[in-house]
Parts: sequence; C-alpha cells; structure tokens
Amino acid sequence: MSNYTIKVNNPKHEAYIGWDPMMVSLFFHVVDLRKEDSPGYDVEWVGTDFHEILTIEELDQVVKRHKQGGIDQKLWEKLYADMHA
Repeated sequence: MSNYTIKVNNPKHEAYIGWDPMMVSLFFHVVDLRKEDSPGYDVEWVGTDFHEILTIEELDQVVKRHKQGGIDQKLWEKLYADMHA
C-alpha cells in the first residue's frame, strides 16, 4: 500500500493519499490535527470501500475540495506507478 502525506488548504488539517491494492482503490484521508483521538478527527475519508476510487482523475476531484490545484504532477506519477506495480 502506498501512503503519501500532502498539505491541504487548512493548516490545521493533514491529509494522506495513496493506493490500497487490497481494496483495489485509491484513497484520500483528511484529519483535523486538533481533534486527534476524539470525534471529528476524520474530516473526510474516501477510498475505504472495495473499488471505490479507480482513477486518479476521480480522486483529484475529491482532493480539490481540500487542496487548491488538486494532485500535483509528481504525486500523480507516483500514484500511477503504485497502481501499476
């Protein structure tokens, strides 16, 4: 499973993005760093269901809600390589 940390617009949030081969899905997980280990910690978490997000384009639309410009080219290439490893 790949897992990359990315910066998002809200400085109080942190996000993780990657490819989960067991779920055959890309994922994006945004957390509120102020609420660790308490309700509200997960701001958004997609890609937790089998085959939920199958394309980087689809994932990019979700990321754009939290990060201006979406997924950058370098990360796009890493995710593509992860999906085809």
